[in-house]
Amino acid sequence: MERSTAALAREVALPLPGMVPECGKDEGDAYMGFVQVKGRECLARVWQDGEGVHLEVDPELSRVLYSVQAAVRQRLERSADVHEFLVEFKDILERLSVGDSSASVPPRADAMRCIVEEIDEIGWERVVSVDEQVQTVALAIDDEAGRQHHVEFSFPADYPARAPDMRVATPRPFMLHWERGSSLRDAVSQFKGFLSAFQRFWDVIDDIDQHLWVLEPERPSRDTCLRRFAIGELTGV
Repeated sequence: MERSTAALAREVALPLPGMVPECGKDEGDAYMGFVQVKGRECLARVWQDGEGVHLEVDPELSRVLYSVQAAVRQRLERSADVHEFLVEFKDILERLSVGDSSASVPPRADAMRCIVEEIDEIGWERVVSVDEQVQTVALAIDDEAGRQHHVEFSFPADYPARAPDMRVATPRPFMLHWERGSSLRDAVSQFKGFLSAFQRFWDVIDDIDQHLWVLEPERPSRDTCLRRFAIGELTGV
């Protein structure tokens, strides 16, 4: 079947040329490819279904986007289709590549009080580190198997009106859902639920690390999905 003129025009005008339509999908419903950000090439996939527009990225791009994940989520929710989101996504990537020249603004006094009260609620024993301005807080969160995950929260000046940024190490990016009335406890709860999807995978990875001679990586993190291990003295896979 020949592609429509409108579909071809949209493809020519695609904001991110490295993103190409996925085979087997309806026109405009799904794109996958490489995007440029901060001098790196990263893999991304954008698709649309009955629930809206969705974004999936590789671990490297996830780390780049961690500071703007709330903005990405907002753009996903308000975009009518994939093409509209790609326009917004291009703007986000360009801003990240240029860099924000303004200094990071610490939380206001009332926001700081709110953060301290919320940490009181979830327990200070979870705190791994906290800076003097209570702008960045790292928490230790255990999954179902007792594996400990460190999550770094960076709080905006108008917290909790605006969501904190979260830096995590997981095989897929974690996107926090934040709304009026949300708190640090809600963020921790969402993240713990997100971790449940990787339990079987980490069971297998941990078994490999414990019982095989792993050559690479030397110090894997929880977002590292690949292993190269030795078979005999001269062979590795």
